[in-house]
Amino acid sequence: MVEVAALAATQHGVIATRQLERLGVSSTSISRWRRRGMIHPVHRGVYAVGHPALSQEGRWMAAVLTAGPRAALSHLAAAALWGLIEHAPRQVEVTRPGHTGRRGTAVLIHHSRELGMAGGDVTVRAGIPVTTVPRLLVDLAPRLGSSQLAGLIREATYHDLLDAAAVRAEVAQARGRRGSARLKAALDGYLKGSSGSRSGLEERYVRAARRHGLPMPLVNHRVRVSGGSIEVDLVWPEQRLCVEVDGPAHARAATRREDALRDQLLAGAGHRVLRCGHRDVEAGIRRIARALGTVS
Repeated sequence: MVEVAALAATQHGVIATRQLERLGVSSTSISRWRRRGMIHPVHRGVYAVGHPALSQEGRWMAAVLTAGPRAALSHLAAAALWGLIEHAPRQVEVTRPGHTGRRGTAVLIHHSRELGMAGGDVTVRAGIPVTTVPRLLVDLAPRLGSSQLAGLIREATYHDLLDAAAVRAEVAQARGRRGSARLKAALDGYLKGSSGSRSGLEERYVRAARRHGLPMPLVNHRVRVSGGSIEVDLVWPEQRLCVEVDGPAHARAATRREDALRDQLLAGAGHRVLRCGHRDVEAGIRRIARALGTVS
């Protein structure tokens, strides 16, 4: 039991049946340990050692172990482990080499022919096999918008985890996989100064702009003004158009005064400023389209 506990300690308190067998533990002993409460089932073929309470890392490691010896934490769970998103998703996603996936209530297992340590898609963080940041961006690209991807890229940069060349190489390797063009556009936009949306309202405007065929804006981009710079929600630099999308809080008198001062500074720097509300995004987009000269 000493060797079992030692191995589990390196794996956030969990161990797989195959690992127990490798240590010489028989199926009879495993059954006896379960009855005595020395090990506790977590997923198929995976046990918590000593007690059933697991940390978040322990739950992630258990999910990886149940998927097989070459599996890795992936998708949003990987983003959470890397610190790119604040809240870990309830359903853990892992990826392992192969062709077909298996869906469960707690663990969603993806299969990928390209995945493998030799290919550089998998590394280890906090003792847990996990997909690299470039790989998780490609994995998430089909389900996220451009500004959401830019937000992940921004977080990766903040944590000193972004390798733009590696992301481009991963996109090229994806060979036209759904979302890869959107990820490339998000990376290009970020490198030009777009930081990605920080609110649902900003994201709604970005999606509406795409739907109406407008040029894509830089999001949360800093614009130079007299005495410094101002971060603006949406910016079309070539047209020198700045758009602020205002939620309900902007109705307060103090906020309106601050907004007026910002608009004055932006106008003084040669920018046109539009303020669009939260109640009618379509009306706001039509105003933006007219300002961009895309409609009469």
